[in-house]
Amino acid sequence: NAPQTRRYHVPSEVKKIDLPDVDEQELPHSVRLMLREGGMLQCACQNSAEQKQVLSGMSSSFSFL
Repeated sequence: NAPQTRRYHVPSEVKKIDLPDVDEQELPHSVRLMLREGGMLQCACQNSAEQKQVLSGMSSSFSFL
């Protein structure tokens, strides 16, 4: 069986993007996406500079942040 994937339309399906506290991170250098339907996604970056770059890019791309 192939793994299931899902695409998210960020402006309409994500209500908040942030950096989790260090003790809340499931993966190092994570960015957390809080979903409107409930739940969240966490993605890991290679380092803290990349983490800040991802957060900044998401913040500048979407007006809801």
